[in-house]
Amino acid sequence: MYNRRVSDETLRGLERAARAREDDLEAGWVYARALERAGDRRSTFFELCRLGRAGDARAAVALSRWGEPGAALGAPALPRALDLRRARARAVTDPALAGVAGLLGARGEAVVARAPGAVVVVDIAAGACARLPAERAALRGDDLVHAAEDGGALVLSALDGAALGRVDLPWTLGLLAVGRDRALVSPRDPGPGRHPLVALDLGAAPGRVLWATEAERRAARLLVAGGRGVRVTTGWRVETYDLEAGAVTDHGRLFRTHERRWLQGVDLEVDAAGGALLHRATYREEDDDFGPAAEEAIIGELDLARGDARWRVAGPWSTAGLWCGPTLAITAAREGPAHALVGIERPTGRLRFEAVVGRAQAVVVQDDALLAAGVRPDGRALVLATLDARAGRLLERREVDLPTPLPPEPAPVAVAAALGPGGLRVAAAGDGVVVWVEVPG
Repeated sequence: MYNRRVSDETLRGLERAARAREDDLEAGWVYARALERAGDRRSTFFELCRLGRAGDARAAVALSRWGEPGAALGAPALPRALDLRRARARAVTDPALAGVAGLLGARGEAVVARAPGAVVVVDIAAGACARLPAERAALRGDDLVHAAEDGGALVLSALDGAALGRVDLPWTLGLLAVGRDRALVSPRDPGPGRHPLVALDLGAAPGRVLWATEAERRAARLLVAGGRGVRVTTGWRVETYDLEAGAVTDHGRLFRTHERRWLQGVDLEVDAAGGALLHRATYREEDDDFGPAAEEAIIGELDLARGDARWRVAGPWSTAGLWCGPTLAITAAREGPAHALVGIERPTGRLRFEAVVGRAQAVVVQDDALLAAGVRPDGRALVLATLDARAGRLLERREVDLPTPLPPEPAPVAVAAALGPGGLRVAAAGDGVVVWVEVPG
């Protein structure tokens, strides 16, 4: 809803001033703040993306906080206090949620969940769901980007279902990664010897091709953060691309498979600034004469600007999960039925702490504090915990009973958490149900 106290004429004048000199970042900020006061979040997002490309660090911070509860330009980063006793839970059950086992994220009180071959937009306040057929999907600001039903185009829509645009593709979409108002796409079946990669503008006039190239190796993952695109090949080689110009750097292999060791899973996380790739490989070693099979995780950080491996550590951490903050990387380990968080300092790789938290399927990482959220194994409660990030000391732990249980282990359940000036919001999704837990700031 727009605030008409900021007139269209005023906005047009501020836009002209911001465009008159593209390097006048202050004029851009005046325009962005006016758009925010007018209630036009989509245009605010696009202007912040433009400022971020111009090198404005303030815009990069604002974009990294875009999905946080209560985040606004100039707002404090965190609530002054968080009392987990004030947590309240709601649940939505609907046939449209059948098969849900993943989350793209949440905006306001809209949760975007993944199901096989579909995404489901859940309006928590209304208790309503809209299921869209889509093999691939991502969030662009407050909007949804997803593959058309036939895979031959990208469709842009608001979370209320309003159509925003369509970008036709020359092939069936295989991989999609979106960061800010840019996207990387590659085809599902490019043909022998061909591995196309295309960068697209998804801003106010979506569909402009920024560049297109053909890579030597097939892609397994695509990621976008800051002004960089990251392409990880099926052989776990890492290539980075300048999203505007397409310049590529090959950083070599992240890790290899070994005899008698099987690669069980890979977690990849690009930090918000796009300067580093955090990676975790979980291996399982076969039984032998010396003992039963064992799992080990190897975690490291790759400097994407220089191509150097900053650090690499290994440990008996058998639960998937990797989260990144400005000065700390967090991974998870299993301690019997509970989870522990392992804190690793950036950029040195020094182990700082290991702390049992109960359950940790989503973690918010700050310089001085951590917040972990996870679903109890029986699916009947959400476990919240806060920790001191300096020493891993547990500050508070609380179980929030859920009005509708989630599927118990071993059924897949996804959890996403966001912390901002408005408090804490946690979404958890499993087959047939999405739950929503709020702690006001």
